[in-house]
Amino acid sequence: NDARDGSVDDTGIAGLLVDAYMRLGDAARATAMARAALDAQPGNPAAVRGFAGASIAAGRYAEAVQILEADPAAAADLETAFLVVHALYGGFVGNTAPGNSAAGVTRLRTVGREYVEAGGPHAALVTEWLVVADTQPAGPPPR
Repeated sequence: NDARDGSVDDTGIAGLLVDAYMRLGDAARATAMARAALDAQPGNPAAVRGFAGASIAAGRYAEAVQILEADPAAAADLETAFLVVHALYGGFVGNTAPGNSAAGVTRLRTVGREYVEAGGPHAALVTEWLVVADTQPAGPPPR
């Protein structure tokens, strides 16, 4: 911290550290760092998305959806929509909340289709997820 001299904001540093921990496969540290950033700057969209992404990587899908949907303004952006879809799909294939319930599958389909129609950058991937959600019951896809 002393070396930073205040020229880089804490959210930027936290985001870099979260990304580094994720690349190292350390979801626990990534989630802890993301939580600290969110606690320091509640409501900051980058901190919200960072925590949600780390939570998804840690398999904590319900926590990710909860934090993403707590800020209605954030839900309108494509990056947040992708994270919501990702968390719901993770729960769908893992047969855990919130993606494994009828309401979760409906939300996955609705938000996923809206994301694809809006031309989100990961539309091809989301389209594949929607095919699975439309043709398979919740739980791991058959091999």
